[in-house]
Amino acid sequence: MKILFLAVIIAFWLPGASQAANAIPEKPEPSLRDQIRAARAKEDIAEKEASAKRPWDRNANGQRPWELNEHPK
Repeated sequence: MKILFLAVIIAFWLPGASQAANAIPEKPEPSLRDQIRAARAKEDIAEKEASAKRPWDRNANGQRPWELNEHPK
């Protein structure tokens, strides 16, 4: 009887122990600073994509009027 009781306890305990060991920890929410950096990076990417879509605002060298000190890419 004791052996049967021990077998039942082990049968119910092992699946629960394996699930607890494989639990994936939750990813912490990014800090406010990281959120701001991500938002700025998205804006930079959007500006670069919009820039490529507007070729008419460039001069013959491929520069914009306000980018006179920079070299064309």
